[in-house]
Amino acid sequence: MAGVNHERVGLAHLMQELADPKHGHWASATVSGAQAAGGGMLGLFQEMLGAPNGWKRNSDGSFTSVYEAEQTRQALSTTADLWKSGVFDPDSFAITASAVSNQFRAGKTSVYFGSWNLWQNSMSQVKQLAPGFSLTPIIAPKFDGSGDASVYLSNGVQNFTALKKSSPTRVKELLRIANWLATPFGTAEYLFRNYGIKGVDYTLVDGDPTYTSVGMSQTSLYLHYITAPQVALYTAGEPDVTKAQYDYLAKVVPSGVGDDSAGLQSATALSKGPTINSTLTNLQYDVIQGRKSLADWDAGVSAWLKAGGDQIKKEYAESYRSKNS
Repeated sequence: MAGVNHERVGLAHLMQELADPKHGHWASATVSGAQAAGGGMLGLFQEMLGAPNGWKRNSDGSFTSVYEAEQTRQALSTTADLWKSGVFDPDSFAITASAVSNQFRAGKTSVYFGSWNLWQNSMSQVKQLAPGFSLTPIIAPKFDGSGDASVYLSNGVQNFTALKKSSPTRVKELLRIANWLATPFGTAEYLFRNYGIKGVDYTLVDGDPTYTSVGMSQTSLYLHYITAPQVALYTAGEPDVTKAQYDYLAKVVPSGVGDDSAGLQSATALSKGPTINSTLTNLQYDVIQGRKSLADWDAGVSAWLKAGGDQIKKEYAESYRSKNS
Protein backbone atom coordinates (compact mmCIF):
# COMPACT_ATOMS: atom_id res chain seq x y z
CA MET A 1 0.00 0.00 0.00
CA ALA A 2 3.02 2.30 0.19
CA GLY A 3 3.21 4.92 -2.52
CA VAL A 4 -0.54 5.49 -2.99
CA ASN A 5 -2.84 8.22 -1.76
CA HIS A 6 -4.54 6.40 1.11
CA GLU A 7 -7.27 9.02 1.37
CA ARG A 8 -8.72 8.11 -2.01
CA VAL A 9 -7.41 4.64 -2.88
CA GLY A 10 -5.62 2.31 -0.47
CA LEU A 11 -7.19 2.40 2.97
CA ALA A 12 -10.63 3.47 1.76
CA HIS A 13 -10.67 0.58 -0.71
CA LEU A 14 -9.63 -1.86 2.02
CA MET A 15 -12.43 -0.72 4.32
CA GLN A 16 -14.97 -0.99 1.51
CA GLU A 17 -13.80 -4.51 0.70
CA LEU A 18 -14.22 -5.55 4.34
CA ALA A 19 -17.76 -4.19 4.66
CA ASP A 20 -20.71 -6.46 3.81
CA PRO A 21 -23.81 -4.63 5.10
CA LYS A 22 -26.25 -7.08 3.52
CA HIS A 23 -24.95 -9.80 5.84
CA GLY A 24 -24.57 -7.59 8.91
CA HIS A 25 -20.80 -7.28 8.65
CA TRP A 26 -19.01 -3.95 8.83
CA ALA A 27 -15.43 -2.92 8.30
CA SER A 28 -15.38 -1.37 11.77
CA ALA A 29 -17.49 0.16 14.53
CA THR A 30 -14.66 2.22 16.01
CA VAL A 31 -14.91 5.56 14.28
CA SER A 32 -13.31 7.73 16.94
CA GLY A 33 -11.71 7.53 20.36
CA ALA A 34 -14.98 7.29 22.28
CA GLN A 35 -15.58 3.75 21.01
CA ALA A 36 -12.11 2.41 21.85
CA ALA A 37 -8.85 3.28 23.56
CA GLY A 38 -6.96 3.28 20.30
CA GLY A 39 -8.48 6.47 18.88
CA GLY A 40 -10.55 4.81 16.17
CA MET A 41 -10.28 5.53 12.46
CA LEU A 42 -10.05 9.26 13.15
CA GLY A 43 -7.04 8.67 15.39
CA LEU A 44 -5.40 6.45 12.77
CA PHE A 45 -5.72 9.18 10.16
CA GLN A 46 -4.29 11.68 12.63
CA GLU A 47 -1.25 9.42 13.08
CA MET A 48 -0.91 9.00 9.32
CA LEU A 49 -1.03 12.77 8.83
CA GLY A 50 1.40 13.53 11.69
CA ALA A 51 -0.98 15.36 14.01
CA PRO A 52 0.22 16.01 17.59
CA ASN A 53 -0.41 13.32 20.18
CA GLY A 54 -2.52 15.54 22.42
CA TRP A 55 -0.06 18.41 22.70
CA LYS A 56 3.10 19.39 20.83
CA ARG A 57 5.81 21.72 22.12
CA ASN A 58 7.05 23.97 19.34
CA SER A 59 10.61 25.23 18.82
CA ASP A 60 9.70 28.64 20.27
CA GLY A 61 8.43 27.04 23.47
CA SER A 62 4.73 27.44 22.71
CA PHE A 63 2.27 24.53 22.69
CA THR A 64 -0.12 23.40 19.96
CA SER A 65 -3.17 21.22 20.64
CA VAL A 66 -4.19 18.38 18.38
CA TYR A 67 -7.54 20.13 18.04
CA GLU A 68 -6.09 23.17 16.30
CA ALA A 69 -3.75 21.20 14.03
CA GLU A 70 -4.53 21.28 10.31
CA GLN A 71 -3.89 17.51 10.23
CA THR A 72 -6.90 16.97 12.51
CA ARG A 73 -9.09 18.96 10.16
CA GLN A 74 -7.96 16.80 7.26
CA ALA A 75 -8.42 13.62 9.31
CA LEU A 76 -11.99 14.67 10.11
CA SER A 77 -12.72 15.25 6.43
CA THR A 78 -11.32 11.86 5.47
CA THR A 79 -13.18 10.02 8.23
CA ALA A 80 -16.41 11.76 7.21
CA ASP A 81 -15.91 10.54 3.64
CA LEU A 82 -15.51 6.96 4.89
CA TRP A 83 -18.61 7.28 7.09
CA LYS A 84 -20.61 8.49 4.11
CA SER A 85 -19.43 5.49 2.06
CA GLY A 86 -21.15 3.13 4.53
CA VAL A 87 -18.21 1.05 5.77
CA PHE A 88 -18.93 1.63 9.48
CA ASP A 89 -21.66 0.08 11.59
CA PRO A 90 -24.40 2.74 11.47
CA ASP A 91 -24.88 2.31 15.23
CA SER A 92 -21.21 3.04 15.95
CA PHE A 93 -21.93 6.23 17.89
CA ALA A 94 -24.81 4.75 19.85
CA ILE A 95 -23.37 1.51 21.24
CA THR A 96 -21.01 1.19 24.19
CA ALA A 97 -17.27 0.52 24.00
CA SER A 98 -17.76 -2.99 25.42
CA ALA A 99 -20.41 -3.72 22.79
CA VAL A 100 -18.02 -2.62 20.05
CA SER A 101 -15.37 -4.96 21.48
CA ASN A 102 -17.86 -7.83 21.60
CA GLN A 103 -18.83 -7.19 17.99
CA PHE A 104 -15.22 -7.57 16.95
CA ARG A 105 -14.72 -10.73 18.99
CA ALA A 106 -17.87 -12.19 17.43
CA GLY A 107 -16.63 -11.49 13.91
CA LYS A 108 -19.19 -8.79 13.11
CA THR A 109 -16.41 -6.29 12.32
CA SER A 110 -12.90 -6.74 10.92
CA VAL A 111 -11.01 -3.68 12.17
CA TYR A 112 -10.91 -2.67 15.83
CA PHE A 113 -8.96 0.05 17.58
CA GLY A 114 -8.42 -0.84 21.20
CA SER A 115 -6.06 -1.21 24.12
CA TRP A 116 -3.07 -3.51 24.21
CA ASN A 117 -4.92 -5.95 26.48
CA LEU A 118 -7.39 -6.76 23.72
CA TRP A 119 -4.68 -8.55 21.74
CA GLN A 120 -3.84 -10.85 24.62
CA ASN A 121 -7.37 -11.32 25.96
CA SER A 122 -8.86 -12.03 22.56
CA MET A 123 -6.23 -14.60 21.71
CA SER A 124 -6.46 -16.40 25.05
CA GLN A 125 -10.27 -16.43 25.27
CA VAL A 126 -11.84 -16.08 21.84
CA LYS A 127 -9.57 -18.59 20.15
CA GLN A 128 -11.01 -21.34 22.35
CA LEU A 129 -14.39 -20.65 20.76
CA ALA A 130 -13.06 -19.92 17.27
CA PRO A 131 -9.77 -21.80 16.66
CA GLY A 132 -9.07 -19.87 13.46
CA PHE A 133 -9.28 -16.47 15.14
CA SER A 134 -6.19 -14.27 14.74
CA LEU A 135 -5.19 -10.64 15.16
CA THR A 136 -2.81 -8.65 13.01
CA PRO A 137 -1.71 -5.14 14.09
CA ILE A 138 -1.96 -2.28 11.65
CA ILE A 139 1.28 -0.43 11.01
CA ALA A 140 -0.20 2.47 9.12
CA PRO A 141 1.64 4.27 6.33
CA LYS A 142 2.06 7.99 6.23
CA PHE A 143 -0.86 9.62 4.49
CA ASP A 144 1.18 10.35 1.36
CA GLY A 145 2.57 6.80 1.26
CA SER A 146 6.18 7.91 1.90
CA GLY A 147 6.85 5.43 4.72
CA ASP A 148 5.42 4.19 8.01
CA ALA A 149 3.51 6.61 10.21
CA SER A 150 4.63 7.19 13.79
CA VAL A 151 2.22 5.77 16.35
CA TYR A 152 0.99 7.64 19.40
CA LEU A 153 2.64 6.54 22.64
CA SER A 154 0.77 6.60 25.94
CA ASN A 155 2.08 8.42 28.99
CA GLY A 156 3.03 5.15 30.68
CA VAL A 157 0.57 5.54 33.57
CA GLN A 158 -3.10 4.75 33.12
CA ASN A 159 -4.38 5.83 36.53
CA PHE A 160 -3.40 6.06 40.18
CA THR A 161 -5.02 4.83 43.36
CA ALA A 162 -5.55 7.11 46.36
CA LEU A 163 -6.03 5.76 49.87
CA LYS A 164 -8.50 7.43 52.20
CA LYS A 165 -6.87 8.99 55.24
CA SER A 166 -7.05 6.51 58.09
CA SER A 167 -5.09 5.01 60.96
CA PRO A 168 -1.52 3.78 60.30
CA THR A 169 -2.70 0.20 60.83
CA ARG A 170 -5.43 0.50 58.20
CA VAL A 171 -3.15 2.24 55.70
CA LYS A 172 -0.51 -0.48 56.10
CA GLU A 173 -3.18 -3.14 55.57
CA LEU A 174 -4.32 -1.50 52.33
CA LEU A 175 -0.73 -1.17 51.17
CA ARG A 176 -0.18 -4.89 51.78
CA ILE A 177 -3.21 -5.61 49.58
CA ALA A 178 -1.80 -3.30 46.90
CA ASN A 179 1.57 -5.06 47.13
CA TRP A 180 -0.15 -8.41 46.62
CA LEU A 181 -1.99 -7.09 43.57
CA ALA A 182 1.34 -5.85 42.19
CA THR A 183 3.17 -9.19 42.44
CA PRO A 184 4.92 -9.73 39.10
CA PHE A 185 4.47 -12.19 36.28
CA GLY A 186 5.81 -15.63 37.17
CA THR A 187 4.73 -15.64 40.83
CA ALA A 188 2.06 -17.88 42.37
CA GLU A 189 0.12 -14.76 43.35
CA TYR A 190 0.07 -13.53 39.75
CA LEU A 191 -1.11 -16.93 38.52
CA PHE A 192 -3.96 -17.07 41.05
CA ARG A 193 -4.99 -13.46 40.50
CA ASN A 194 -5.16 -13.79 36.72
CA TYR A 195 -6.21 -17.42 36.21
CA GLY A 196 -8.01 -18.46 39.39
CA ILE A 197 -8.03 -21.98 40.85
CA LYS A 198 -6.29 -24.80 39.02
CA GLY A 199 -8.75 -27.44 37.88
CA VAL A 200 -11.68 -25.06 38.23
CA ASP A 201 -10.80 -21.87 36.39
CA TYR A 202 -7.86 -23.15 34.38
CA THR A 203 -5.86 -26.23 33.43
CA LEU A 204 -2.22 -26.53 32.43
CA VAL A 205 -1.63 -27.39 28.78
CA ASP A 206 2.05 -27.92 27.97
CA GLY A 207 2.88 -25.80 31.00
CA ASP A 208 0.64 -22.89 30.00
CA PRO A 209 -2.51 -21.97 32.00
CA THR A 210 -5.62 -22.31 29.82
CA TYR A 211 -8.99 -20.98 30.92
CA THR A 212 -11.91 -23.33 31.40
CA SER A 213 -15.39 -22.11 30.49
CA VAL A 214 -15.85 -21.25 34.17
CA GLY A 215 -12.59 -19.33 34.31
CA MET A 216 -13.44 -17.28 31.26
CA SER A 217 -16.47 -15.85 33.06
CA GLN A 218 -15.09 -15.54 36.60
CA THR A 219 -11.59 -14.12 36.30
CA SER A 220 -12.34 -10.70 34.77
CA LEU A 221 -12.46 -8.78 38.05
CA TYR A 222 -10.52 -5.72 36.81
CA LEU A 223 -8.37 -5.67 39.93
CA HIS A 224 -5.56 -4.19 37.85
CA TYR A 225 -7.30 -0.83 38.08
CA ILE A 226 -6.28 -0.74 41.75
CA THR A 227 -2.65 -1.59 41.06
CA ALA A 228 -0.79 -3.98 38.83
CA PRO A 229 2.74 -5.10 37.95
CA GLN A 230 4.56 -4.20 34.78
CA VAL A 231 2.83 -5.78 31.78
CA ALA A 232 4.48 -8.94 30.50
CA LEU A 233 4.37 -10.01 26.87
CA TYR A 234 2.75 -13.40 27.29
CA THR A 235 -0.26 -15.15 25.79
CA ALA A 236 -0.77 -18.64 27.17
CA GLY A 237 -0.25 -21.33 24.54
CA GLU A 238 0.48 -18.76 21.84
CA PRO A 239 4.25 -18.20 21.60
CA ASP A 240 3.84 -16.82 18.08
CA VAL A 241 1.58 -14.09 19.46
CA THR A 242 4.16 -13.12 22.08
CA LYS A 243 6.85 -12.88 19.40
CA ALA A 244 4.54 -10.87 17.13
CA GLN A 245 3.84 -8.43 19.97
CA TYR A 246 7.54 -8.01 20.68
CA ASP A 247 8.33 -7.49 17.00
CA TYR A 248 5.55 -4.92 16.68
CA LEU A 249 6.73 -2.93 19.70
CA ALA A 250 10.36 -3.11 18.57
CA LYS A 251 9.30 -1.57 15.28
CA VAL A 252 6.92 1.19 16.37
CA VAL A 253 8.13 2.37 19.80
CA PRO A 254 11.50 3.89 18.74
CA SER A 255 9.75 6.26 16.31
CA GLY A 256 6.61 6.74 18.41
CA VAL A 257 5.27 10.18 19.28
CA GLY A 258 4.59 11.13 22.89
CA ASP A 259 2.36 13.83 24.37
CA ASP A 260 4.59 16.81 25.15
CA SER A 261 2.30 17.88 27.98
CA ALA A 262 3.07 14.70 29.97
CA GLY A 263 4.35 15.63 33.41
CA LEU A 264 3.38 19.29 33.05
CA GLN A 265 0.82 21.17 35.12
CA SER A 266 -2.17 23.22 33.99
CA ALA A 267 -4.85 24.23 36.48
CA THR A 268 -7.14 25.22 33.62
CA ALA A 269 -6.75 21.81 31.96
CA LEU A 270 -7.99 20.24 35.19
CA SER A 271 -10.83 22.67 35.87
CA LYS A 272 -12.11 23.41 32.35
CA GLY A 273 -10.48 20.80 30.13
CA PRO A 274 -13.05 18.01 30.49
CA THR A 275 -15.94 20.35 29.62
CA ILE A 276 -14.43 22.20 26.68
CA ASN A 277 -12.84 19.03 25.29
CA SER A 278 -16.18 17.23 25.44
CA THR A 279 -17.73 20.00 23.36
CA LEU A 280 -15.17 19.45 20.61
CA THR A 281 -15.56 15.67 20.82
CA ASN A 282 -19.28 16.01 20.20
CA LEU A 283 -18.56 18.38 17.34
CA GLN A 284 -16.23 15.78 15.82
CA TYR A 285 -19.09 13.28 15.86
CA ASP A 286 -21.35 15.78 14.10
CA VAL A 287 -18.78 16.53 11.41
CA ILE A 288 -18.08 12.85 10.75
CA GLN A 289 -21.80 12.07 10.47
CA GLY A 290 -22.43 15.02 8.17
CA ARG A 291 -24.53 17.08 10.57
CA LYS A 292 -21.90 19.84 10.79
CA SER A 293 -19.29 21.18 8.38
CA LEU A 294 -15.55 21.79 8.59
CA ALA A 295 -16.39 25.49 8.89
CA ASP A 296 -18.33 24.59 12.05
CA TRP A 297 -15.24 22.72 13.26
CA ASP A 298 -13.07 25.80 12.71
CA ALA A 299 -15.52 27.92 14.68
CA GLY A 300 -15.61 25.30 17.42
CA VAL A 301 -11.83 25.27 17.76
CA SER A 302 -11.81 29.09 18.00
CA ALA A 303 -14.44 28.91 20.74
CA TRP A 304 -12.42 26.19 22.52
CA LEU A 305 -9.32 28.40 22.51
CA LYS A 306 -11.26 31.33 23.97
CA ALA A 307 -13.00 29.13 26.58
CA GLY A 308 -9.73 27.87 28.05
CA GLY A 309 -7.54 26.38 25.34
CA ASP A 310 -5.31 29.45 25.04
CA GLN A 311 -4.87 29.54 28.82
CA ILE A 312 -3.97 25.85 28.90
CA LYS A 313 -1.34 26.44 26.22
CA LYS A 314 0.12 29.28 28.28
CA GLU A 315 0.19 27.22 31.49
CA TYR A 316 1.87 24.25 29.81
CA ALA A 317 4.55 26.55 28.41
CA GLU A 318 5.10 28.09 31.86
CA SER A 319 5.20 24.65 33.49
CA TYR A 320 7.80 23.46 30.98
CA ARG A 321 9.99 26.50 31.60
CA SER A 322 9.69 26.04 35.35
CA LYS A 323 10.66 22.35 35.17
CA ASN A 324 13.59 22.99 32.86
CA SER A 325 15.00 26.26 34.20
